[in-house]
Amino acid sequence: MEGMTLAGTGKAPGEARHDGARRPATGLRRFAREIALVLIVKTLALVVIWDVWFSGPGRKGVSADRVAERLYPSNPPASPGRPQGAPHARP
Repeated sequence: MEGMTLAGTGKAPGEARHDGARRPATGLRRFAREIALVLIVKTLALVVIWDVWFSGPGRKGVSADRVAERLYPSNPPASPGRPQGAPHARP
């Protein structure tokens, strides 16, 4: 295999490159690794955010019946300042 060189480089097939030039494939692999790492970190952050704020009820023991009773009570409390059933004051 003596006398064989790689096309355009002048170097033998087993000879290392020492000219400092970077192959484009290496840069693309590095870029793909960085993107993959960023996507993994962002996914983990979203999972943590969902787990902390959106998974399950915020308060235990709160049922639909309790919420309905609180929003639509059977006897609404009297508003302060006027007796129940009194007409509204007009300006």
